[in-house]
Amino acid sequence: MESRSEPERQQPPAQPEDPTATGGGPAEPPATRSDVRALRRWIAVAAVWALAATAVAVVALIQARDARDAQTSAANASQADLDRVRSQLSREVDELSAKVDALPTQSDISRLQGSVRGAQRQANAATNAADTTADDLDALTTRVDELERKVTALESASDSAGASGQ
Repeated sequence: MESRSEPERQQPPAQPEDPTATGGGPAEPPATRSDVRALRRWIAVAAVWALAATAVAVVALIQARDARDAQTSAANASQADLDRVRSQLSREVDELSAKVDALPTQSDISRLQGSVRGAQRQANAATNAADTTADDLDALTTRVDELERKVTALESASDSAGASGQ
């Protein structure tokens, strides 16, 4: 059999995808002065924005540091207040403890109650004695009054008898 050979296929020549990559495509025209000015203007605007963003970041950083310092100061102040209150409470507790220790004991109170009861009994006895003395005084006053009347009556009788006998 005859051998048939297949004809070789020819492929089209490879074309670059980017015509400007090989320099074979249309080249861009060089930048004009107005293009450079516009570019310079946009770079200046971008620089201003970058400076503004940097300034905002610096302000935020300073505020954060100040807030942290204020928080630390507040925590230190709060701790100082707590320490002050704690020491004041400790002093007051010590003072109260000393006052409680100075209070009389149960035996002291019992002795005092006994003394008070004795004093009450003596006061009652003195009151009774005073009442009895007052009653006796009233009785004696009545008797003295009666005796004075009798003496006066006797003197009058004696004076009248002496005056009629003269």
